[in-house]
Amino acid sequence: MFMFCEKCGNKMNEGEKFCEKCGTPVSAPAVNTANAPAQESVNNTAPQANTAVNNAVPQPVTAPKPPKQPMSPETKKAILFSSIGAGVVVITLIVLFAFVLPMLNRVKVSEFVKVDFDKDMLYEGHASATFTIDSLDIYDKYLSDGKSVEEKLDKYKNVDDIGSLLSNLGSDLSDDLSGSSGVYTILQNCDISVEVKGVSEETEETETTEEVETYIPETNTSVTVKNLKTDDVVVVKLTWDKDEDSIKEVKRAEKAAGISFDTTDTTVEIKISDELEKDKLKLEKVQNVDILDYIAENNLAGTKGIKEGDLSFCIKDFEHEVGDYKLVFVSADYGIGGLYAPNKDETLEHNAVYPNGLYFKSDDPTSSLSTGDKVTVSVTAQHFPDTNIFIKESSKTFDIKANEPLDTVTAKNNIDKIKAVVKENIDEDNLATVNAYLLSRKNNNANYENMVVVVYSFDGENYSGKTKKKYDTISFRDTYMDGDTFVYGSINRSFWSDESLKDAEKYSSDLNDNNYTKVKIS
Repeated sequence: MFMFCEKCGNKMNEGEKFCEKCGTPVSAPAVNTANAPAQESVNNTAPQANTAVNNAVPQPVTAPKPPKQPMSPETKKAILFSSIGAGVVVITLIVLFAFVLPMLNRVKVSEFVKVDFDKDMLYEGHASATFTIDSLDIYDKYLSDGKSVEEKLDKYKNVDDIGSLLSNLGSDLSDDLSGSSGVYTILQNCDISVEVKGVSEETEETETTEEVETYIPETNTSVTVKNLKTDDVVVVKLTWDKDEDSIKEVKRAEKAAGISFDTTDTTVEIKISDELEKDKLKLEKVQNVDILDYIAENNLAGTKGIKEGDLSFCIKDFEHEVGDYKLVFVSADYGIGGLYAPNKDETLEHNAVYPNGLYFKSDDPTSSLSTGDKVTVSVTAQHFPDTNIFIKESSKTFDIKANEPLDTVTAKNNIDKIKAVVKENIDEDNLATVNAYLLSRKNNNANYENMVVVVYSFDGENYSGKTKKKYDTISFRDTYMDGDTFVYGSINRSFWSDESLKDAEKYSSDLNDNNYTKVKIS
């Protein structure tokens, strides 16, 4: 049988005199008379039949309740700390569900900046890329049911009833349209701007068109950056409109679309190399050409003419090989001419117009010039399509100086070149140069500074239809030598076709002009 300590409630065996736990003495147990056997009366000599005692139902014996145990200080502390811990957990859960989880589930637009490269301009230092907040990607992640529009349309490919098709299609896509529209509305209140990391504001201002040219298209959610390099880092700034109307519009759109945006202004750095690798692209090395420097270094620009007041600026025809291509300049009778980049085996014709050509321009007059005048020529930066050739933007000033008129000695030394020019201008059978003369101006009545008159023979028909040798003249006016090239200002050809050499020279107006001194050079 057990009993309990009156002070601390410790359980003890019957007969123990002291509590093992607190040392309190044990009092003598009281007599439980309720459970003692009844004493028989001395006078009760006969048993009573049918008495209440004999008929009573036996009652179960109830064990005494242990005395209430006092709470120890350690227990009280444990309960206190447990209560505080439980309260902290409850508060943490409330904060988590009320504030943290909604914040974590908000759309961070910095995670949805998309970079699209211009596939026709994948050249180092000249690449072009558009930076956009990808609203469709936001919709697919937060609002879509996991199926793309193409997948939703796929189940209707075998539907013949157009009415049923339109009805079901409209139902399926209505949520998509409203959701994507809401995202679009929200993003109209977020402005995107960019700058290339490491490029100072001063550099951007002075080299805007060459280094960091940017423009913003119709929407404020995209911006294009030009002249990018592989190792560039672009800093994208995302700024939300803070005016009251914009804030209300965002809230309404969020509620309608069932989505929440983090409208904190933020920046994100994007490495061009990473984006190129992601798209499996590579920037090609370029060949930058300063074409005006090339022209100046090779003496390809100069003055045409020998007569003051009638001089003109010109660039000589040339071909300049650049890598796998060639740059071809074709002069024009009017204007300076154009530069082209054909294949190496392609021939360009003089004075022709070709697509994608580069044209030289000047704000100065290029004709009716005199010695001492200056002409400034400029070219704009340009890329020749389908090549890696880039022409640098540049300008250069050239001096005008009249050429030295052809003299007798120079004319005789270059007679073969003069004869070659005759053949270029006359197409007759058995053409041959007979005589050549240099006529130099001797007074102010002469219209030209000089003339080279060539008498030539060829096979022609006479009046009876028979083939006979005939003679004629051709005159080259205002002549000079430009290096190894015989140059003339204008040309005059006689078509008398005399059968006599003497008559051909007699009736040539140029050979008989008394305002010139005539010297035979061949």
